[in-house]
Amino acid sequence: MRFRNPFKKSRYPNPAIDDLFRKQGEFDPALEKIVSSLPDLADAIRQGASALLQKTLIEQIAEYDKRTGRELVKRIDEDKSEAMLQKLTSMMLLTVYEELAAQFQDPAVPSYLTSALHYDLYKVIPGEEGFVEYLHYQNPHFDDPAMAPAHKFGNDIAAILSISDQLFYLIIAQQAVVISDVSKQLIRWVLFDEEIVPPASTQ
Repeated sequence: MRFRNPFKKSRYPNPAIDDLFRKQGEFDPALEKIVSSLPDLADAIRQGASALLQKTLIEQIAEYDKRTGRELVKRIDEDKSEAMLQKLTSMMLLTVYEELAAQFQDPAVPSYLTSALHYDLYKVIPGEEGFVEYLHYQNPHFDDPAMAPAHKFGNDIAAILSISDQLFYLIIAQQAVVISDVSKQLIRWVLFDEEIVPPASTQ
């Protein structure tokens, strides 16, 4: 464990950014722009997660209820809703990490930046929970490692609602693609000034 010097003043209020600065020194303009944009990205992630909770989970669970005759939606109280929101936000943060990993050769940089974003959201540095457990999760049954987080997400949501059903798991796991796509658009909009492309009309 590395101990901070109690007499050394922090340059950044976010401890993950302060640690990155101590490790790397002065930030180049591109990194500085990302660092300064993290609070805005946290706001976008927070709002996006609330919208995605309704679209990718509540609405999908309601459709599942119609197909199976179950009444899972009625079981979703405030605690379960918050637990699902945290899992969904962790999937969004995983996408943040993956997008940033494509920008930096040093793998420590996206880790520090995503931890900083987690801090902006929750005012705590992540431990082994949250996006970190999705990042490190592996499943030998998948030839494509990218499938593993979606698998875990489906199982996590099923566990929150205390349901064991392969159909439910598959429906929720498939929503990981939607969560990732929306997250990528938010990330690239806030950090890299790219326009958000609306979904193609189906009419």
